[in-house]
Amino acid sequence: MDKLSYSLGLGIGQQLKQMGLKDNLKVEDFAASITDVLNDNPLKVSHQEGQQIVNTFFQQLEQKQNAAKAEAGKAAKAEGEKFLAENAKKAGISVTKSGLQYEVLTQGTGKQPKATDTVRCHYEGRLLDGTIFDSSYKRNEPADFGLQQVIAGWTEGVQLMS
Repeated sequence: MDKLSYSLGLGIGQQLKQMGLKDNLKVEDFAASITDVLNDNPLKVSHQEGQQIVNTFFQQLEQKQNAAKAEAGKAAKAEGEKFLAENAKKAGISVTKSGLQYEVLTQGTGKQPKATDTVRCHYEGRLLDGTIFDSSYKRNEPADFGLQQVIAGWTEGVQLMS
């Protein structure tokens, strides 16, 4: 085995895999095209036609990926809307005009922050399935946030806290 040749193939193979070609690439034809170019053999597809084929493939791949993302987004939105509808019916859940839902676990007595304030807080962000996607608790350190620099729900919700 020639290690240089193999090593060049490693890099190219990794790039092709990352481009989503693992299931679409016929390695024998790929190798044959390299052999034809390096040996000045007649090409079975012109460079211009080849570029057009590659461009069309990636356009179609992107369309498929975008369609899959759109479907996943619709499903996630429907799941979120269902959760909010059911959650709003639970005892102790308050809903603001904007649709923000919150529950007071322990009523505070301090002053309420304004939208222009910076707050220090411990928090945990979870997906509907309970998966934690962010947690200041796990970092053992509260976070400081300017309330005008966070998502609207945080800006609104934190201002309701004492």
